Amino acid sequence: MFRLGLLASILTALASTYASAGVQLRVGVRPDSLKNCEQGHIGFALWNDDATQLRVRVFVSLTRDDSSRIGPIPLRTRLGPNELRKRALDFTVPARLAAGRYALEMVAVASVSSKSAAIASFVVLESACSAGDSPPAPASVLLDEMVAATGLDLATPTVRDTWGALRRRYDSRLP
Repeated sequence: MFRLGLLASILTALASTYASAGVQLRVGVRPDSLKNCEQGHIGFALWNDDATQLRVRVFVSLTRDDSSRIGPIPLRTRLGPNELRKRALDFTVPARLAAGRYALEMVAVASVSSKSAAIASFVVLESACSAGDSPPAPASVLLDEMVAATGLDLATPTVRDTWGALRRRYDSRLP
């Protein structure tokens, strides 16, 4: 009985070390406080700390004041063994975006079932930025700009049609 317990604990330890390898994710927004029409900087890093290629799904969402959540927007990519992808660029806070605390949340899930999450918090302050008579900008405009900053592909939905239905959809010669 003792040997069986020892064997089970060794197998569990080996499995947990393998499961810890995989996808890693980090994200950051600077400065921590932004005004409307002001430029911010987003930094994003996604890497594979495994020796095999990974298919990765990344889910990006934006939360305002810990209550209203927009997203998640699904993205996808492939990472080669030990590959690092990083992007850093500027974004502009839309005019008339509601003031408040925002959090950009990203969750990466790899094909080997590893998972990593990162959150970048920042505050949007009210400012006298003029946007004319335009209505207040939805936070989804800001989220779309941040998603574009990642440089990852948008995930396409899975089509559950038969081959014949797909052929009819894309071949104009068929009825």
